Amino acid sequence: MTAREILKKQADSHRYRLLLAESSQALRAHMRVDNHTRAWIQEAVKAKERVNRDYRGYNLNADLLDKLLGSFAASQKKIAPHAGRAILIEGSLVADARGRVQEDMKAVEAEFEKLTRIAAPK
Repeated sequence: MTAREILKKQADSHRYRLLLAESSQALRAHMRVDNHTRAWIQEAVKAKERVNRDYRGYNLNADLLDKLLGSFAASQKKIAPHAGRAILIEGSLVADARGRVQEDMKAVEAEFEKLTRIAAPK
């Protein structure tokens, strides 16, 4: 595992988080103008599918980031005998970063569940 992999997953999860925020806002706005015409329903379905796609992208990348951060200590342990202490990253910093990722994942999941209820057929 490399720091590059961690940074890539962090960037990917952030990108999907932004896409999810945008698609969620679009879905909410669409649901507010509820007129139940055929075109409205088709657009609602498209908006919901976009939210689902963005959520899956976020969730996949955030989960991989969480796993990478979880295995980081073992990776550092392997290189510790060959590297100086100055280049090793303190375990508490990695644990804090992992905790933030997990908290964000929970918050995004809760928000997604609320959106799912809003967009559910009545």
